[in-house]
Amino acid sequence: GLVISEVNKSLKVPVSVSDVDLAFWGSFPRLSVDFKDVFIQDSFEGSTKLDTLLYSKRIRMKFNPMDLWRENYTLKSIEISPGTLKLKVNNKGITNFDILAETKDTVETTELALKLEEVEFEDFRFSYSNRVIDQKYAININTMALVGEFSSSKFTTSATSDLHIITARSGKIDLVKNKPAKLSIAVNVDKDAGTIEIPQSTIYISNLPFTFKGDIAENDFQFRLKGQNIKIEDAVNRLAMKETEDVKRFGGTGILLFDLEINGNDKAKQPVTVDCSFGIKN
Repeated sequence: GLVISEVNKSLKVPVSVSDVDLAFWGSFPRLSVDFKDVFIQDSFEGSTKLDTLLYSKRIRMKFNPMDLWRENYTLKSIEISPGTLKLKVNNKGITNFDILAETKDTVETTELALKLEEVEFEDFRFSYSNRVIDQKYAININTMALVGEFSSSKFTTSATSDLHIITARSGKIDLVKNKPAKLSIAVNVDKDAGTIEIPQSTIYISNLPFTFKGDIAENDFQFRLKGQNIKIEDAVNRLAMKETEDVKRFGGTGILLFDLEINGNDKAKQPVTVDCSFGIKN
């Protein structure tokens, strides 16, 4: 009840939970509190309980049993499995994930301390659709681990994940479809400045290497994905881009040059720009 109460203080849309259990052996040496059937509804006007923003069959919060005995409720780790997160932007640019309530100037004391160091996902489905820029992404997260000092105002978290990309579509172009992916990246978070930085890292999509980096500010964001010396024959065989079908008619070999850049400015209400270039180097 304490956890649910604290979470709902920060949300416009209340979270619902069907049951709460204590577990020990499954998370030894920590004691865990398992929240069953966790549900958060879309924030769209007129949405119903059939419109899901977040659902998880189980969210497990791990505590030190000795801390609980002393009534020191310090949360250090969270496991989420299985579950789904559906982020949407409608044709008017309104999002379904505007669920955070306005913060109060007064400081309220609470018995629950957050010193989160690890978040783990397993069998988690993630999707993002944006009708304004006609983009859709859907991913199955087999496993993902986020490690860092999440309670600090400035921290770096490492993200390691084994994924399956169901679709990555921009307009009528399927960039990737039904392909495995792996990533190991760092994410720099500055809560005071409201910024998130993803330094350049290498991710693998269908075992092909791409460099990825990104920056997110309060009203701006920028992402860039570039191919790294990808052979034409590998791109044809492993990626879903229809443009590569033309390559099958050629007998030569070469390197695919792939560069995708996404920029946006919400404050100025400017449309998101998507620049994607392909090239072949013999």
